[in-house]
Amino acid sequence: MRITTLAQRFSPGLLLGLAMTAGACGNELDTRGNIGGANQNVRRVGNLPGGWLLGKGDIALHFDGKSFLTVRNGKLFSGTSDGSSLGAVGSLSAPERLAFVPGRSAFVALKDGKLFNFDQSKGEQAWESSALDARRLDVSPDGRRVVVGFSTTARVLDADTGAELSVISTGGPVRDVDFLNNGRILITAEGSHTDAAEANSSQIRVVDAENGEETCRSTVNNCAGEVEVSPDGQTAFLSPTVCNIDPVSVLSLADGGCEVRETTPGFGPVALSPDGTTVVAFLDRDLPADGVPADVLSSNTRFHLMFMDAKTLKFTTMPVSDDLPRFAFTPDGKSLLVDLPLDPLASLKVVDVAAKKLREVKGPPLKLNAFSFSPDSSRAFIVDNQLFNLDLAGAAVRANGLNLPLAGINVTPEGPTVVVSQASDAALVFLDAISGTEKARKTY
Repeated sequence: MRITTLAQRFSPGLLLGLAMTAGACGNELDTRGNIGGANQNVRRVGNLPGGWLLGKGDIALHFDGKSFLTVRNGKLFSGTSDGSSLGAVGSLSAPERLAFVPGRSAFVALKDGKLFNFDQSKGEQAWESSALDARRLDVSPDGRRVVVGFSTTARVLDADTGAELSVISTGGPVRDVDFLNNGRILITAEGSHTDAAEANSSQIRVVDAENGEETCRSTVNNCAGEVEVSPDGQTAFLSPTVCNIDPVSVLSLADGGCEVRETTPGFGPVALSPDGTTVVAFLDRDLPADGVPADVLSSNTRFHLMFMDAKTLKFTTMPVSDDLPRFAFTPDGKSLLVDLPLDPLASLKVVDVAAKKLREVKGPPLKLNAFSFSPDSSRAFIVDNQLFNLDLAGAAVRANGLNLPLAGINVTPEGPTVVVSQASDAALVFLDAISGTEKARKTY
């Protein structure tokens, strides 16, 4: 298959530099490192892929939505989502990565070359383990196992005791770790950088979470990155945004496997609908590849969304923009919220997934660098210096009226309550998600 790439039109350094340098300057091109494909800036309850980084203003909500963790002035704070309490978590400084332990009032975190478990119910550290050069973190859905990715290995530990259960050689830096629903772990690592033929490959492994026994190993002709796994654990989708090759690699995970089932055109990372039926990537008219439809290649619009059936892998397309698109499914999977992170004047867009119809959002040209959806999928709450409320059905956005410069956001599953953090780190504000009225405010 002949695959042409974004890197041939834009250098990876230029694209990533635009995202990261602009982000460091805090101007309108701040993308938080996510310049296209599935939007990784959406905030929700529970854990994020690879662990919470807890950047400025981030609010990590526990799985039940009743409590949260956040960072202020280099210190870790815990609070309740009704705004009744807020306080420092012992003397803990801000961790580099953090993940909640499901079913327990505890979290695991990486800090200064150490991995530790902190039991919030007891207010004390349960265990600590060496973790130099750790770069990914995940906890099993049952809360029993922790997996940590390193530069050449992945380690599996007992979440309650910290005992090391297995060490898996990965052959390269770990880029993603995923607990599957069959008691196994999917590990994605970069290919060898000493061998030119493997420099743009991914090393895929599936191992048993209990003993580290490898059930599958494969080399995928695609750059390593974030992998999306179907809810049934049978299929995985790997596709980077910028790479010397840019297909969507479809992996079959059935019976402990990890072989490439099929390769399709497209750029990512892909977005997977909540029910696992639809995969969304994007195509570039100016970078043709085998399998790209003729109507895309002859289109007046450069970038097209690509909607793929997760079972059959058949796909349809629709034109979306002339700049790199970034997108996120609503919780009900019926809509796709799209922004153009590298175009400061572009409006938001809402796509009806079933009808494949796109509507421009009425209102200011916002960027989705910190946002959350309401649990019923009727609204999106966006922090773009201040708070905005997007009515998805009406495709209209308006300022909330909270006259404060803001940095972070999250939304509780019940209530629901919108929690936002001031850019000055002075306070957290708790708002009623329906009326927008302030329910509480806590200062540090």
